[in-house]
Amino acid sequence: MPNGTPKPLDEPTLWRAAAITALLNFGFVAATLVALSKFSSGDDDDDKSDDDGGPDLSSPVGWVAVAGAIWVFGSYGILIKLPAVAETHPQVFQIYFSAGVALTSLLVLCWTPFVFSLWGFVGAAIWVGSMLCAFVGIQGLGYGTAVATWASITMTVAFLWGTLVFGEAPSNTGGAVAALLVLGVGVAGGGPAPLT
Repeated sequence: MPNGTPKPLDEPTLWRAAAITALLNFGFVAATLVALSKFSSGDDDDDKSDDDGGPDLSSPVGWVAVAGAIWVFGSYGILIKLPAVAETHPQVFQIYFSAGVALTSLLVLCWTPFVFSLWGFVGAAIWVGSMLCAFVGIQGLGYGTAVATWASITMTVAFLWGTLVFGEAPSNTGGAVAALLVLGVGVAGGGPAPLT
């Protein structure tokens, strides 16, 4: 192991990690759906806000969903590192990935009402494009570097959308900007060690 670089996991270990991750992912989705059904008020008001018009930060549904998103988005790419998947063309992988997303989304309809929107197709097209790039990025840069890079930039872009477009001001603007700067510095210094 030159330069202290850890040895890649063998295929059986990767499969076990992927299976455990998939179970945890399903658990978080289930917990989100349970929280949604238990804590949802049942009215048709989609904008759950507190009295000042801002988001409701005490929402148990929101926090359970955030915890699930952290785990799922942080771990879904484990499957991409499996040798059998690594040899697959990115577009073929995307077909399977999209089918899994579609089937999971159909399960969600058991708890939520169906509303058709053409914007759903736009969102799906953006999702497919981003996942194709993610697959190639993980194969080229490695899981840690690729995901850390796009996740931190995604947070910055989401922060800008939230504050500049949707008017969601943070409680501490200076702290939020400082956190984004620290995030950028951390990603800039967190690339992989050069291979020798």
